[in-house]
Amino acid sequence: RRVIGHLRKRLVRTVKDCEAKLNQINQSVHFASSEQAFGALSGWDDVEPILKSEDLLEPLKVIYDSLVETGYELVADGHVSDIIRRVAVFGMTLVPLDIREESTRHTLALDAITRHLGIGSYKEWDEEARLNWLQSEINSKRPLFRIGDVESNTICLD
Repeated sequence: RRVIGHLRKRLVRTVKDCEAKLNQINQSVHFASSEQAFGALSGWDDVEPILKSEDLLEPLKVIYDSLVETGYELVADGHVSDIIRRVAVFGMTLVPLDIREESTRHTLALDAITRHLGIGSYKEWDEEARLNWLQSEINSKRPLFRIGDVESNTICLD
């Protein structure tokens, strides 16, 4: 429990540091607060953030060993070993990204395509029109546009 408690505080500290850096970079983007993810947790500011894979692997291995020693091999060999494997392979750089949070580039790309096709402005369509068009394109057997148009940049995706 002590290992998990300390690890949780370090993870919260890491998230808080990342939030602060992201807020310095871009004040207009809203990120979900770490309180929503971790709940209110005191003492996080007294610990060091996790900056290296080893900082995370060490307590995870202690947790793994503790679970095995107490008869919880299935838990240890499940989620815990999966996390250990991911951290060992990818390090601290593998971060999930939810692209739904910021769809500007997606909207601009599809707007350029729909304008090129002469069917209107994706950007100006309401949600229902967008979904209907996207669904029809997914169901279509033809390509959305010719590869030559992309290669010659006539769609203006830049």
